[in-house]
Amino acid sequence: MVSNQIENILLIIDPFLREPANDGINVISELLAELKKEKYFEIYPEVFFPSHTSVTLKQYFELVNKREKRVIGVISLGSFANVTDNLEWVNLFGSDLKECVIEKGIPFLGICFSHQLFGWLYGANVDYVVNRENLPERKYNEFRRVTILHPRLKEILKEENSFISHAKHEQEVKNIPEELELTSTSEHCEIEGLVHKRYPAFSFQTHPEDFHESREGWNLISRFIGYFITETKKDYHR
Repeated sequence: MVSNQIENILLIIDPFLREPANDGINVISELLAELKKEKYFEIYPEVFFPSHTSVTLKQYFELVNKREKRVIGVISLGSFANVTDNLEWVNLFGSDLKECVIEKGIPFLGICFSHQLFGWLYGANVDYVVNRENLPERKYNEFRRVTILHPRLKEILKEENSFISHAKHEQEVKNIPEELELTSTSEHCEIEGLVHKRYPAFSFQTHPEDFHESREGWNLISRFIGYFITETKKDYHR
């Protein structure tokens, strides 16, 4: 069986600028371990650091193929970098992300910086939040309730209408490009989430990996990992 020959990978991308996002990586790995027991599907986490490696994302996928492994989903985290900084590694990472993940149809979830990068890759304007001067440390740092609007997202989240998640950002996506659609919104941020019209690529402005007593953000990540697994199982029967 093909499924017994290939090692399935959940790729966690940490585009860190100052220090690794260990808490987020650990949370995702723990949620993955829980789901492996529930879904009876072998999947292993791997972490890629686009800002601190000589290997590009494109080269990483070439290595994965040579090792007879398969990336079944990608979760890309936040960063202290801004898309508007025009950093060389951000531009290269974004180009590879679009070519090797999103437009290859590999299920993708982008968080905060990676949400903004996702929008920017398809032509969105990314800029500072409008009331930045009135915010503590000139950025949002709050738990907020996010309203779910899009039927594709509602299907993944089992028809939930909203979720609580931690917002930590000074920039945001300002418009919706032609190839993307709005999935969620909130009182303080109009474009809280995006989805590609053709590909299984989603993003959120907030940080669902950050702990909240409701566990609603963690549940969101668990359901996305379940979605990655479901999509992969479908592929095995084609």
